[in-house]
Amino acid sequence: MEPRKSTETKDVNDNNESSANDRSNSAKREHSNSLTTTDKSLSGNPTPSQNIQKGNTSHASEAAEVAYSPSRSPPSKKTTSMVESAEVNIAATNMALAHEIALSDFKLQDPNEEKKAEQQPTTPEGKIYKVIQETMHRAFWDSVKNDMDHEPPVFDHIFLLIKEIKEILLSLLPANRITSLHTKINEGLDLDLLRQQADHDSLDVWKLSSFVIDLMASICAPARDEEVNNLRSIKDVVDLFKGIYRVLNLLKRDMANFAITSIRPHVQQQHVEYERTKFAQLLSGLPNGLENTENWLNEVRKEIQMEQKESTSASTTSTPISPLALLKKSYFKLLDWNHKTRPFPETVFMDEHRFMIIQSEFKRILLISSILLTSLTNFGAALSSQQVFTTKLKEDLLILITPDQISEDNLPELLSSIFEHVWDSVSKFVEGKSTALVACIAPINKENLKTKIENLSKLRENPVYSILEKRGRGYLHTVAEHLAKNKSSSGPQEIPVPAGFQMFQEEILSLAISYAKLVNLNQLVYGPFYVPLLKKVLDIKEKANTNENTKSDTPKTGPSETTSPTQTADSGQSSTTS
Repeated sequence: MEPRKSTETKDVNDNNESSANDRSNSAKREHSNSLTTTDKSLSGNPTPSQNIQKGNTSHASEAAEVAYSPSRSPPSKKTTSMVESAEVNIAATNMALAHEIALSDFKLQDPNEEKKAEQQPTTPEGKIYKVIQETMHRAFWDSVKNDMDHEPPVFDHIFLLIKEIKEILLSLLPANRITSLHTKINEGLDLDLLRQQADHDSLDVWKLSSFVIDLMASICAPARDEEVNNLRSIKDVVDLFKGIYRVLNLLKRDMANFAITSIRPHVQQQHVEYERTKFAQLLSGLPNGLENTENWLNEVRKEIQMEQKESTSASTTSTPISPLALLKKSYFKLLDWNHKTRPFPETVFMDEHRFMIIQSEFKRILLISSILLTSLTNFGAALSSQQVFTTKLKEDLLILITPDQISEDNLPELLSSIFEHVWDSVSKFVEGKSTALVACIAPINKENLKTKIENLSKLRENPVYSILEKRGRGYLHTVAEHLAKNKSSSGPQEIPVPAGFQMFQEEILSLAISYAKLVNLNQLVYGPFYVPLLKKVLDIKEKANTNENTKSDTPKTGPSETTSPTQTADSGQSSTTS
């Protein structure tokens, strides 16, 4: 959010120096430098390196086969020093921050947006922290009120507030030059002078607060005008300072988000090389290496070999597994990943929450599609041709079935209530309609519907769900392949939606594009790190027996390569940022 210039006539020239363009250029320079040369940790953000440290063995020597890999000498097993740990944490935090800025419309959220906060899941630790924080804040403001109720008033806590308010106001101004606003803030909020006024009983708190509000009004973005002006109507001095402090924190968020928006194009252009380099730095400091990633690839290799064994006779030689095919199938494995009991592969740990969302939404669409298909098939063409009814039923199911309800424990009870809702909806809709529609609510149809819906509790064993899952995975794969080959993101809309998903065309397309962006970006960034792992998992002897076409599928490892295991790296990069 771009700050605006001061409205005071006497400060026009100086305030032009702190105009929006200067702020933009300054923010771009400072944040670009911090992104490429300086490692700064974002306060409050989790450190992704903690997730990586769950491995048990090191593969750093294998990763040396690529340019962006750690040294061939594995890290020492000695306890990592505090400096090394700090460097690893900073590298992980910077890598995660650059990843978020490049991949999404990442912004710092306003702390006073209660509705958004209520929608976010809260851990027990988070709840405890929130209670402690609220208690401490309440105690502080109670102390301020008690001080101001004294006769004469005690200004100790007020001075603490003024000091922090002054620091925040100065932080909102350009750091590379001194403007008249700097001078105005330093002179108007001179703590020594204010303390002298307080000692002589001449400190006017209301005049001081009005001065601060005027400064905020000259600095803030137009979108914050109303909130700043609302401060002038507050009559209680404690509530006034509380409001000032709250709005100032919003201005800090605005400035940070403006800086993030300014550097996003630069980050999107450079984040592949940056993220790859940072990951190599992070990996070189960890003794556990990429064990989780290797186990992940190994597990999928065994599944592919088992499928080949079941589909071919004993006399038929199994087809060598392509590294590219193994990697693509491994990404599908993440759609079934048990995040509670299994560590996530290190190469995709920054997108674990995104894969969790895609996984839960994919299962939700599959379940609702299975319920709709089962129900409409049960009642026949007379009801399935009623578009008004089918659309209404779909909307109801999207509301009734949430991602967190789709678990083995909750599913039987959920499906039982869903059956009741479907039957009630059908009964109400056919009331007073044609004979063919009224026949839908025959007792035999009710029993059949109950049995079919309850059979969905065993998802993997249900033929309807299994068929839809296979078609849905195929659609995700097709969209990912399309976006990897084509720079335009409009093409997937022309790919036909699989049978059974016609009512979820918009939802499945959006999900497929999200999946494709994650997969293509991951292949693009971490392709060099997959090379030695794929060679080890597939075995060199097996690789030696493959033909040239299979060899050409192996991701390249040149120092300047940006080619991932996808067929075209550049198109993959563009698809992730489109």
